[in-house]
Amino acid sequence: MSVPSRARALLAISILACHAGLAISQESAPEQQAEASGGQRKVLAVGMHNSGKALAEVSAAIRDGTQVTIKVRFRPVGNGLDEPIELYDNLTERAYQTDFYLLAGNRKYLLLKDTEDRPLAPSTATINAGDAMYAGSWYGVFPAPPVDENVMLFLQDVEPLGPFLIPAQD
Repeated sequence: MSVPSRARALLAISILACHAGLAISQESAPEQQAEASGGQRKVLAVGMHNSGKALAEVSAAIRDGTQVTIKVRFRPVGNGLDEPIELYDNLTERAYQTDFYLLAGNRKYLLLKDTEDRPLAPSTATINAGDAMYAGSWYGVFPAPPVDENVMLFLQDVEPLGPFLIPAQD
């Protein structure tokens, strides 16, 4: 992305985030870290759902040994959602390989799978209708990328989330 288009994208995200009740600080704009106006909640990255009706916020990135759990919350934009938005109704093998991953440097990290070969993420995901502060959530467990490398999170039908750093394990 060229500098002018990156600046336009950050401006658009800032405008949409402000409309949704978020404030994005100037010094953290490259990492797209946002805080609620009360300073209570930190967001690692923000991205718009392709419907334009919900923001995805990376609310946590928790490293545990060789894996990392990423948590995402969805906030309605404007006055809430008139009807639910289905992110996906079945996490297919194709979607698993192409639409849900972390990117660190030039390495792609796919969702980990359990002993029954199912991805460690919800099998279905929906953004709920209504005017609640949060309209839904999503999580995924991935192999842990290097501590000092920025990552981007890719989710189906959501603009790329990041870059952000995953904190070292405590």
